[in-house]
Amino acid sequence: MSVQAFIDECDAAAVLIGISPARLSTIVFGSGATLDRLRRGCGITVRVLERAQERLQLIKAERQAPDDEAGVAA
Repeated sequence: MSVQAFIDECDAAAVLIGISPARLSTIVFGSGATLDRLRRGCGITVRVLERAQERLQLIKAERQAPDDEAGVAA
């Protein structure tokens, strides 16, 4: 995945989840400024990008997972 494709995926995920891109950047990179730096053309290592992609996929999967308590009678 290219860096630009990853940025686009992050933007879409932030909208889907309902958080700002800076907050998503904090979650996947540990810094709220990293996505913005990538948008400006700064570089990133393949290893860091791969880890961020993994974290983003986990976040998206958690968001799409059904609520464990749904349908459970009290």
